Amino acid sequence: MNQKTEVANQQNYRLNVGIMIVNREYKILAGDALHYPGEWMMPQGGIDPDESTHEAMHRELFEETGLLREQVRLIREHDEWLQYLFRKPQYKDDIYYIGQRQK
Repeated sequence: MNQKTEVANQQNYRLNVGIMIVNREYKILAGDALHYPGEWMMPQGGIDPDESTHEAMHRELFEETGLLREQVRLIREHDEWLQYLFRKPQYKDDIYYIGQRQK
């Protein structure tokens, strides 16, 4: 079993990437949260099976912002997996998740 699978199987946390986009003026991109009106979120999304965190980051970045790999530069990936609980547990792809583990 690989490290990603071991982390994912711990207590039903969904693997996820969170992306902070900072421009040259040090402004951070955040948008209206679709599922939580009046709240703001940075781009984020699940990691597909057999997908690396970097691959997921570029895919999610394009899906949510239209930014291409050539238009961004990765500055740093967090060393640890961070986790948080959902407001209420969710089913996704027939799996019951209580929260997300995120890089």
